Amino acid sequence: AAHQQLEACLQERHQQHQAAESEFEGRMRAERALARALESRADERESEARDLRGRLVGEEQVAAAAELARERAEAVAHAADTRALNFREELGAHEAASAAL
Repeated sequence: AAHQQLEACLQERHQQHQAAESEFEGRMRAERALARALESRADERESEARDLRGRLVGEEQVAAAAELARERAEAVAHAADTRALNFREELGAHEAASAAL
């Protein structure tokens, strides 16, 4: 009788162990699935960050090009003003010389 009781106890322990092992494996599968989902989200966020950095760099390049174009336009306008002033001075000198004749 004691032998049967010991065997029943061992079998119950074995079943409890299997149930605990099965529960543990289920939890581990859930943890791995969660880890994969988190990795996927992290990859998506990293990709979004790369895209945003690329856009920011693009916007900075556009702003730098606009600033350069503005500086060039100012330089061209200044040169045109200088040429116009020189032309007026030459024209005035020419008119004065013509009047003197």
